Amino acid sequence: MSITLRTSPEPRVSVLVLTQKDPGLLRGCLRSLAQHLPADIAAEVLVLCNGATPEVVAVAQREVAGARVFVSTVNLGFGGGNDRLAREARGELLLLLNDDAEVEAGWLEPLVQTLDEHPRAAAVGSRILFPDGRVQEAG
Repeated sequence: MSITLRTSPEPRVSVLVLTQKDPGLLRGCLRSLAQHLPADIAAEVLVLCNGATPEVVAVAQREVAGARVFVSTVNLGFGGGNDRLAREARGELLLLLNDDAEVEAGWLEPLVQTLDEHPRAAAVGSRILFPDGRVQEAG
């Protein structure tokens, strides 16, 4: 196993990762999670190989420890794939993450804090940057 994720038996946050075509993207995403999941927030990572290539399935099943991996032989789409993982999630909060995302230090704490401060909020969004640092989305 080349990527080890810290996982909690009683997670507050379930990170749902959909993957399909690029094993390199999946590795990058999961490595960033392994490095930047904060120790003070109980979390779990669930990966759905969503109609994925055999190479992607192999990475998810053989190179990753600490994630719960699920395989759908058909692409369920974004909504269907996240719905599938949400049924398996144990966390109070669901975080939807595509495999092309790489998180940075301090990424999760403000999201959880915002939901704690606004308990009626159904969703929060983070700032998303392109690889060159330009803003793609801003919350």
